[in-house]
Amino acid sequence: MRSLAFSLLRGGQSRSHLVQYEDFAILLDCGWTDAFKVDELEPIIKVLDRVDAVILSHPDLHHLGALIYLIAKCGLKAPVYSTLPVRRMGELFMTEALLAKQAESDFDLFGMEEVRQTFLEHPWFQLRYSQLLHITEGRLSGLQLTPYNAGRMVGGAIWKLVLPDGSDLIYALDWCHKRERHLNMALLSHVVTNRPALVIAGVAGCLSPTVNLTKRDTELLDVILTTLRGDGSVLIPVDAAGRVLELVLLLEEFWSREKMAYPVVLLSRTCKTMLERAQQQLEYMSNHIGDTFGTKRSNPFNLSFVKPMCGPEELGHLPAGPKVVLAGSPNLDTGFSRNLFLQWASDEKNTICFVERPEEGSLSDQILKHVPGPEPLVLRVERVDRVPLQGQELDEYMIQRGQAVEVVVEEEMLEEDESADEALETVEHSIGMEGASGETRSERDADVEGRKQEAEMGEAMMMEGIISWQVDTTTGTLPAVCEDVEMRQSMRERFEGLLALRRSSSLLSLSCHVDEDGLAVTTERRVLTEGFDVPQGSSHAMYPDEDEPMLEVWDAYGMVSSGIHMEANSSLLQSYEPALNRDPNSSVPGISPQHALRDAVDMEEEEVEPEVPTKLLTETIVMVLTAAVRFFDYSARVDARTLNTVLVDIAPRTLMLVGGTDIEVQELSRQCSKGLSDLRTVVLCPAPGSTAVQVPLPRAVTMYLSDALDEEVAVRPIMQRYAVAQLEAVIAAPDPHHPSFLQLQPSGEPPSGEDVFIADSIAGVQLSLVKEALATAGLQSVFQGRKLVCGHVSIFHNANDKAHLILEGALCEEFDKIKEVIYAQYSVC
Repeated sequence: MRSLAFSLLRGGQSRSHLVQYEDFAILLDCGWTDAFKVDELEPIIKVLDRVDAVILSHPDLHHLGALIYLIAKCGLKAPVYSTLPVRRMGELFMTEALLAKQAESDFDLFGMEEVRQTFLEHPWFQLRYSQLLHITEGRLSGLQLTPYNAGRMVGGAIWKLVLPDGSDLIYALDWCHKRERHLNMALLSHVVTNRPALVIAGVAGCLSPTVNLTKRDTELLDVILTTLRGDGSVLIPVDAAGRVLELVLLLEEFWSREKMAYPVVLLSRTCKTMLERAQQQLEYMSNHIGDTFGTKRSNPFNLSFVKPMCGPEELGHLPAGPKVVLAGSPNLDTGFSRNLFLQWASDEKNTICFVERPEEGSLSDQILKHVPGPEPLVLRVERVDRVPLQGQELDEYMIQRGQAVEVVVEEEMLEEDESADEALETVEHSIGMEGASGETRSERDADVEGRKQEAEMGEAMMMEGIISWQVDTTTGTLPAVCEDVEMRQSMRERFEGLLALRRSSSLLSLSCHVDEDGLAVTTERRVLTEGFDVPQGSSHAMYPDEDEPMLEVWDAYGMVSSGIHMEANSSLLQSYEPALNRDPNSSVPGISPQHALRDAVDMEEEEVEPEVPTKLLTETIVMVLTAAVRFFDYSARVDARTLNTVLVDIAPRTLMLVGGTDIEVQELSRQCSKGLSDLRTVVLCPAPGSTAVQVPLPRAVTMYLSDALDEEVAVRPIMQRYAVAQLEAVIAAPDPHHPSFLQLQPSGEPPSGEDVFIADSIAGVQLSLVKEALATAGLQSVFQGRKLVCGHVSIFHNANDKAHLILEGALCEEFDKIKEVIYAQYSVC
């Protein structure tokens, strides 16, 4: 029997699992915390070389936080599979976390360039909900992937994997079974079509009290209004691009309905981009949002009352007074929410509203675990500020930076020298083409050598700053600007001589016209085949050269140079004429001739503020928390009762419970083991870092029913989702339309047995059907209360389990006969 190996790499709130089947391995999520401790990733890094694919279920740090580090620093090459919002919102989650860490520490594990490469350049496959992806190449050949709506966060997915042998694997973490403002409810039962071989179910937060959404929203709004009317402000720590959308819609609708005048601010470095992307992902949201947009053309994330702001500077522009601020992050360990908390926590008029369960050991966790009493909570908190360098520190930094700049300049000069050599080789190629018929090779070589010397002279002048030129491949012109007035006449003569040499033998040559002042040299491409005159007004050769792209000139960034950027603005030249013509030895301040034109052109470009050198200042402060603290559960996770009901309904062969605390895992394991005991389901609770668990896969054979057999089958539904039927058939030759399936045809014989009734473990065994089965066997029975009495034997249900029957009576022939009838008619699956 084949088996599947499952490993729990990371437990708790940060999810990461490894599934291995035959010769391929799949990494299910790669979560991290906003502390970014590298040693926590050791279990993932150990198996990274075996990973063939990465599947992501949600866009937050707990599901993809380690992806950038694994790709940029650990060499992960496997493709990533997710929905579109997980990729786009995940980029914002990581960007927000990165900027928050860089603002408060010298964070260097990865940077913005690594974020860009991961989410824009790494191999990534984006799927829509219910879209089937059948992989046909590589080691993953035969694997089928399908994401389904998981709720909780936009783009969150429950993944269904169909292995090459036909076994189903369901990966369902952090899904929500309730419909919200911006997301539909997740229907895990609709994902399952066959009895899955393995279900990986997340149990995080399942023991939390059941939340009434309407009551929760009303209580939150009441607390906010009470605080605002009491001249206080409300701080709501939120994530970057996940659950914050539900709160934004709630406040926007309430402020719009009640015409509130208090400012509501969404404070985040990426909030404006996040709202723009939310407006583009309505197809992944609730049906109500889609219908509203389809009928009214109204996008709910085109906000009127909630104002997005990207920094505390914008927040400072608001008038003083009560306000509501949604700021990241929810743990209060980094981000704008931490800074605001340090400012507002000591004012008893303010309120801190937590909307998610924080990470263990975070500042939010410390606050929520505090039991309110007569004495307020005293906190020791480190405050980190980034301040600009001043005085001696600034001087030392500038000296070090100057030395570094000198090294960079030297490297750039070397690169320019290499680029100039390449440009010279290009000129040599253009002037060294085959000559006219009858020209000997020695003559051509001598001619090329002479032209090479002239080209080197022009190259030397260009490198000295005397002349700068570019070839215009669009118009065929070569403009040049001479910055030294004394050299104009000499340059004019040199270029005329150079172009005269080029005209002598090349099929493609450059003709030059130099004006009287020598300011510009203009050339155009011309075909010089004997007996052919170029038509007037032409700008390109009638028969273009096949190697035309090779004659183009590129700049240092790989772009084709057009020469347009070298044309100086006449008005700017006039304004700098005094500086150009002044005496170099004069002490009159001005701009040197070598840099006057460059500075004039730079004035047209937008000025970029120089980077201000900064340093970090850490201060430990002792503060008394006098502001009110409230918690409202907006985490949107399934509760234990619903999860147990759904898992028993699915009835997997193997059930893995992951992603929660030890208490949550043990309690749900107890409930599921009780409900699935009759179905022989194996319930496992692996520990993080433990040995891989071997999951046996059933030997499944796919059968194809012929049309004649399909008409004869009587199907009986069981357990609300499955169906069984009794078949009398023989295996026939494969159908040409289904060559990989075995075909079943009618045997031609009548059914050998009677109908078989299957007991439903949820609905229970019906005593009325037992009475009919006994009557068919010639045994009369009557109901007495809740019992069915047949002779001296009583048949009734177990008090807590209606899927079983209890027989009470004397051990006689009648008892054995009743038992045989029941066993013949019922079976458990």
